[in-house]
Amino acid sequence: MDELPLVSVIIASYNHEKYIGDAISSVLNQTYSNVELIVIDDGSTDSSQNFLENLSKDKSFVYLAQKNSGLTSTLNRAFELSKGHYVAVLGSDDIMMLDRLEKQVAFMEERPDIYVTGGNILKIDGEGLLYPKQDSMQPYREFGFAELFKNSRNAPPAPTALVRRSAIEKVGGWRADIQLEDLYMWLSVTHLGGKIAVLNDVFAYYRIHPTNTTKKIRYMYENILKTYELFSGEPNYHAVRTKFLVSMFVKASKRDKALAREILKLLPIRSWNSRVIKGMFRLLSFNK
Repeated sequence: MDELPLVSVIIASYNHEKYIGDAISSVLNQTYSNVELIVIDDGSTDSSQNFLENLSKDKSFVYLAQKNSGLTSTLNRAFELSKGHYVAVLGSDDIMMLDRLEKQVAFMEERPDIYVTGGNILKIDGEGLLYPKQDSMQPYREFGFAELFKNSRNAPPAPTALVRRSAIEKVGGWRADIQLEDLYMWLSVTHLGGKIAVLNDVFAYYRIHPTNTTKKIRYMYENILKTYELFSGEPNYHAVRTKFLVSMFVKASKRDKALAREILKLLPIRSWNSRVIKGMFRLLSFNK
């Protein structure tokens, strides 16, 4: 065990009593043997804290409870407590494949130029059942900042990512004012010159349920826009920002008309393609 690099798995828990037991079990049952698990409950209002307190006494992992501080502040606190050469952030509602860390560490030990590895996901519902329609499995790919900045779809799914500790330290951890941990970290570490590799293995079950962060469209919009603004000096910034605004406008025109109107004011007229025009018709309709 001492010869294997230590992997720190961080779980920031918030109101996921129903799911977090599965997340923790998937970490503790990894085929990779040198793992430390750190769980911090960020002020849950359900029974998560009682559940985690009891579970931490029975299982071998670090557990802390705190007042609600937000995701990225919680991750920074957990990172300060961690000791691993590699770090994985797992959502408290997601599940790791049991051989995931073994495969990722083996790959990264051979590739010091890779700062982050990820893989594919399978989608499950709130009861843990596979969705009948899954995303296509993506082939192996690796890329740097320029490719990621122009197309964030290249990024690894957050529940699959393993990051070098040194890379997180170089960027100073997560920003407390940006409550989406993944895109900020991927852009920041590649901006330093490191690469990201996404393997063609399936590394996690991603759980879809009514309280997913990705369902909070304004939250996603504001945090991603803040993230892009940090790189406003990059040559492709305006094109990247416009592409993102178009995408969010189309989504908001279906789900949040007030937000869609805000975004439309920011869109240059030259970006009004057929998707934008269709979204504008939705705004003019009487349908809620």
